[in-house]
Amino acid sequence: TGTLNAADLSYVLVKIHWDSTNCSTLNATVTSNGFFSLSPVWIYTEPGNYLITVLADNQISREAKNITVIVLDPAPTALEVKLVQLTEQIPSCVPFNVDETSPLEKVFQGIDYNFEAFVSMGIELSFLWRFSDDNSTHSSQSLQNCSEHQQLDCLLDTVNHTFQNEGVYQVTVNVSNIYDWIQKAIYV
Repeated sequence: TGTLNAADLSYVLVKIHWDSTNCSTLNATVTSNGFFSLSPVWIYTEPGNYLITVLADNQISREAKNITVIVLDPAPTALEVKLVQLTEQIPSCVPFNVDETSPLEKVFQGIDYNFEAFVSMGIELSFLWRFSDDNSTHSSQSLQNCSEHQQLDCLLDTVNHTFQNEGVYQVTVNVSNIYDWIQKAIYV
């Protein structure tokens, strides 16, 4: 260590192997307490499992660590659609026969109801709603964070709709982006 000076210990050379072919080399300045910090950014363009290897060394020491990351396409997944109702807005019965094989949400005609759709993953999502009672559609790309729901990290879209006539109707939501699409229907 007699040949070392303070400048030799004031930086660390950091090599990051992002995958089997891509590598970054960075210099990090060591603080007076002996620590350094880096926040490099790398963008993976293909899904898969990747082993990241980080090697940090200076004139007297060397340390290596590995981490495995899973890269996914940001396609929409886990679509849920629900009707938001106050207790007094829920009819206690339906005055005509319906097919009981499909779950059925019950609403009053002439009242504006709020419908929510949320997904657990995706970027640049488009939501397309279709209501079969009047064949109306609603589309949206401005989403809200839905941390108030059971899922902490999901994307939410809401739409209001009023049913003008009695009957059983389908509410369909399609969520899509450039990677994939997902669709779900509920009956009202």
